[in-house]
Amino acid sequence: MDWSPNECATALGDLSQKWDNCSQCDLCKHRNLTVFGRGAVNALLLFIGDSPGEDEDKCGEPFTGTTSETLMDLLEAAKIPLNWCYFTNTVMCRPPEKQKPTGFQRSICWNRLYEQIYLIDPLVIVTVGKEAMSAFSWSDGRRTSIQAEQGRWGTVVLQGKFHKNISVEYTAIPIFHPAYISRTDTPDPKTKGYIQERERPAYETFLTLDKIRECVSMLLEKHRASIKSLERNIRRGW
Repeated sequence: MDWSPNECATALGDLSQKWDNCSQCDLCKHRNLTVFGRGAVNALLLFIGDSPGEDEDKCGEPFTGTTSETLMDLLEAAKIPLNWCYFTNTVMCRPPEKQKPTGFQRSICWNRLYEQIYLIDPLVIVTVGKEAMSAFSWSDGRRTSIQAEQGRWGTVVLQGKFHKNISVEYTAIPIFHPAYISRTDTPDPKTKGYIQERERPAYETFLTLDKIRECVSMLLEKHRASIKSLERNIRRGW
């Protein structure tokens, strides 16, 4: 749907309030705060992680804290502006003792996530990490290995979530989770040495983000060219 930024911001705010005190699964017993989402309401890229970490649970915002600084550094290195981006997770509440969310817990939160996707309507969904990638249905089959799938374009299928008889598809691509990158890589992505760290998770993620930027920039340029052509034809009386 074609929302104006103000309409989208209002709708996301209403949705956040609706889910702020959710108690539909037992994750609510362990959280400090629900972690709804943050970023540009008219985002071109929707980054979806799995579940909130300790820092996110404390501040109520996704992709914050020392681990997520890695992702922010990679976005900067790939020249992806933050006004292109919105960040959220498949579940809003932090599981206890670093457990993975159960299928039931995910199913409760999917209703909220699909509404976010519908409102933001991104050009690309970027799944962050193995668990977020595996949580989605992909048109080419189930994806379970992040090492094999990182950086491979695909399509996620949202079956029957907006309407029981309609499936909606989004272009999507998985990337490594910043926590995994932080455990395996230490180079600063802003340095020349980082770019030379071939076949490492940080470098591979940088390449994927750079590829995303190139594709989105190309689409934006085509869109601007179409608008200019339309305006020119109008001025000429069609």
